[in-house]
Formats: sequence, C-alpha cells, structure tokens
Amino acid sequence: MGKAQWILLSLGVVVVAAIYIGLDTRPPEAYEYDSSRSFQMQRTSASNLVREKLPELDQQVQLQIRSINASIENSTNRADSIARFKELSGAWYEQEEPVLAGHYAERVANLEETPASWSMAGTTFALALHKEEVAPKERMFAADQARSAFENAITMEPENVNHRINLALTYVQAPLEDQPMKGIQMLLELSRQYPENAGVLYQLGRLAIQTGQYERAIERLERALELNPNRKNAHCLLAEAYASTQQLEKAKRSQQQCKSD
Repeated sequence: MGKAQWILLSLGVVVVAAIYIGLDTRPPEAYEYDSSRSFQMQRTSASNLVREKLPELDQQVQLQIRSINASIENSTNRADSIARFKELSGAWYEQEEPVLAGHYAERVANLEETPASWSMAGTTFALALHKEEVAPKERMFAADQARSAFENAITMEPENVNHRINLALTYVQAPLEDQPMKGIQMLLELSRQYPENAGVLYQLGRLAIQTGQYERAIERLERALELNPNRKNAHCLLAEAYASTQQLEKAKRSQQQCKSD
C-alpha cells in the first residue's frame, strides 16, 4: 500500500495482555516441523481466500492486485518486496477484507522482523473480529493469526504493555470455547502487574460498561484519565457511564471533552 495508507492502517493499533507459557519437552526438530507446517497452512488458507475473493472485486482493482503480485514474483530486492506486500495489504484493506490485509501485513512482518510490524499484522487481523459479516472459519483464522502476531511482538518487545493488552483483547473478541473468560482474566492480571497503566484501565472500563457495571467503569476510567488526561476516548465512555448513573452534570462535561478538538 502507499505510505499514506500504511500510516492510516497503523492508527488501528490497539493495546495487549499476558502470555501463559508452560514447559514443553518436545525436541527442537518438532518445533521446526510445526513451524513449517503452520506456515504452509497459513499460505494455503490465504491463497484459497484470494481465489474466492478476487473475482468478486471491481475489474480495475483485480488488475491492480494481479499487477502487484506479478511484481513480487519478479522481485529480487527485499526492500521492494516489503513495499509491494504493504501495497497488497492496503489494497485488501480498502476492499474491507481484513483477513487478507492481515495476511500481507504478516508477510511484511516476516521480512522486517520488528515489533511494530508484528503489532501491525496482529492489529490488521484483529479488525476481522469486529466485523459481524466475517465467516466463522475466516474469523477463527484471523483470531489465531492475530494472537500469533502479538505473541511475536511480545517476544521481541516484552516491556511494551500495549502488545499484551492487544493479545488479551483477541480473546475477549473471539473467546475460546473452553476458556470463555480468558481475555478478561488476562486483562485483570495485567491490572495487577501494571496498576498505573492507563491503557489497561481504559479497556477494563470499556468492558465494565458493556456488562452494565457503570460504577466500576467510572472508577477505572477516571483513574485512566488521571494517568493520561489526553485520552479522549475515555471521556466519551465516561459520558455514557455518568449518564447511566444519573450523574448528568458530569456526563455533560465529559461529553464536551469527548467532542472537543
């Protein structure tokens, strides 16, 4: 995608939670096999999705995507390949196909090998978790890939709490059948580890509103704003929480802050 599109997509980066790591006694070659098999499965799934989605696009967009693909096949330059994969990610993002946009963002991350690129890939995949019209199979694929990407970002940049919040949110948005509360538990664990992190408090406040726990939401969001007064979205949520608890004057002030430039 173009530079402006890539910057726009970067703005979608959200926040992340804890990884639970157990002991594994498998030999090193088992990891190599699993990694190779996983990569091939990802490529196959994405290729199938491209074959399904591409004919549905406008002819001009199809030509654009085919042209970029052709340029990648002929490229011998790593930097050029990265630029072309970004173009493909942007093209699919514009067509509101976050799974494929995420796939090509993941190809960028595999080449750049930076926490930021892995976070971008995870965030792009996670966009699919907000779309009701995404097919269940695609949603599951997107959730798995988002988690893998955020885990890579955490491994490379463990001190960045945002990656951990983002990981937790994938479990909130796409809960596991056998652990439906895992995402919430990860965020609560983060709040214990990082009690002064505004991002964690904001997400817990947002989730409290969704479950009608307005007093708890107010407590968390007010604290988030004490730590980060410029967090405009916290004002927006506080306006809703105040209104729901009949604190109308506070709701009015928060709404003004929410709408302010």
